[in-house]
Amino acid sequence: DVNKTWIPAYARMTDDLGFGIWNFSPDIKKSMKNLFTIITLSILLVLPHSVFASTSYPQIANYYLNFFTARDYAKLVKYDLLILQPEMAISQSRFFSNYKKTNPDGKLLAYLYPASFYRPTLFYDNFSARTRLFEQINYLDLWLRDTDGEIISPWPQMNSVNITRPDWRHLNLTYLIDAYRLKTTWDGVFWDLVDSDATKYSTRPIDITEKAVCAPQNDVNALWQTAMADFLAASRQKLPTKILLINGDSLPAWQSQINGRMFEHFPTPWEGNGSWQASMKQYLSILPNLNQRPAAYVLNARYDKSLAASEYQQMRFGLTSALLGDGYFSFDDGAESHSQLWWYDEYDLDLGKPLTKATNSTGSSALVAPGLWLREFSKGLVLVNSSDQIQSISLTAGKYRRFKGSQDSLINNGKAVDLVELGARDGLILLKK
Repeated sequence: DVNKTWIPAYARMTDDLGFGIWNFSPDIKKSMKNLFTIITLSILLVLPHSVFASTSYPQIANYYLNFFTARDYAKLVKYDLLILQPEMAISQSRFFSNYKKTNPDGKLLAYLYPASFYRPTLFYDNFSARTRLFEQINYLDLWLRDTDGEIISPWPQMNSVNITRPDWRHLNLTYLIDAYRLKTTWDGVFWDLVDSDATKYSTRPIDITEKAVCAPQNDVNALWQTAMADFLAASRQKLPTKILLINGDSLPAWQSQINGRMFEHFPTPWEGNGSWQASMKQYLSILPNLNQRPAAYVLNARYDKSLAASEYQQMRFGLTSALLGDGYFSFDDGAESHSQLWWYDEYDLDLGKPLTKATNSTGSSALVAPGLWLREFSKGLVLVNSSDQIQSISLTAGKYRRFKGSQDSLINNGKAVDLVELGARDGLILLKK
């Protein structure tokens, strides 16, 4: 196709540019045309990668589950990715148009569940779309129950739906697409509680086959995982161009149908052994080879008041960890809330595009292990100390400076820096002078 379409077009362009009237021999003109074609096609082949790589960092997300009003618009539009209650597309439709005008590259994801549903006393009196779906679940008795007939509850005020039932998978996906305008209004969907272990939801045996018998735990989870994979595949089929993110597990069988996942409460306690390296290994090296493009990840750190580290240090540790890869970062008060509009000095920085992959202080990126990590950007440098000890590094003299901030002025003081001593589980962003 390139030979038949593009090359003749560029050959004509070379004549329009004057090659045809220049007083060169036919062989020279032919060589010049071929050279021009090669250069132009090379630019075309490189261009998509250049455009993708031009994304400026950091990329900031907000996992915002408040039912917001117009007074929140000005703060919300600043985020590069928003995960919002699906009702907002109906009750706050004006925000969606404002967001796209202000932030045309921003992404809006609808917050939904594959196999869970809140009890109606919490939200549904005010939002009829969910009420109608809730009534259908009750009418068809789609709830997931234990062998005593009690409905399973994975979260306070929430019930589980039996995703192994094909009628539920079809009803849920079809209804949500229509009710919340997923194909036209949103950039994608955020599926929450995509867990591989359903047995953790109940202290009693789960009747997943609806035969009032106790199936082995492994069988319950295997049926649950297969049904979830079928649901994600159906989501991709019905929403082929949308971003599909999950919050739950990194089960390999699910990854080919989605664009990525959220690492909630980063480092995510239920990812591997709950360590920094367990989440980062998935984020940096495993999932990018499995997920669809464009890949998208969110590192969602929570502010833990019980930790000795300050709020700023906890935020920096999460943000700089996210900057070791190409994902988004969010920071809030955790799973019981997800309703903060916190904004930090670091969010306003422009690091440009990444120039290198994340490497540890030994210069290796192969082994994701505790230590001092760094990544260079066109306008700065990111450092992460994921260990439990102070780490130090010498930098090129005169190349970097701390930015001038107002929130943590002892750290972000605007001064030049050649030697950095970084505390345990902390991060730092430096700018090029």
